[in-house]
Amino acid sequence: MTRLYLALSIAGFGIPLALAPWTLQHRDNLLFLMNPAETLELTFGNYASAAFTADLLWVFVVFCSWVIVESRSRGIKRSWVFILLAFLFGVSGPFPLFLYWRERQLAAAAAAGEFTAPRRRVAE
Repeated sequence: MTRLYLALSIAGFGIPLALAPWTLQHRDNLLFLMNPAETLELTFGNYASAAFTADLLWVFVVFCSWVIVESRSRGIKRSWVFILLAFLFGVSGPFPLFLYWRERQLAAAAAAGEFTAPRRRVAE
């Protein structure tokens, strides 16, 4: 699975980069961090794009929440990097990259004979 996750991550970062020539010509419009009001206006320009944008924003929130919870329960360190990458590039690349990283961590723990089930807090 790690190879599949890595390939999906490369595609997830690469597909948006296919728009790079257009982005370079219109960089004042597209970079969310530089002009968030205009970016939101463009992405919510009609009902179809608004539906896709709302869906992707929700996926982003769920992804960030899951990365935090999963990282804490499995002891995965530096998970904030994946959230930062999602802020910078969107979810399509960082999500499979996190899955790749997680699988590698789990495989290393299994090879070392460590218990890999999620840690659960016990109510006192």
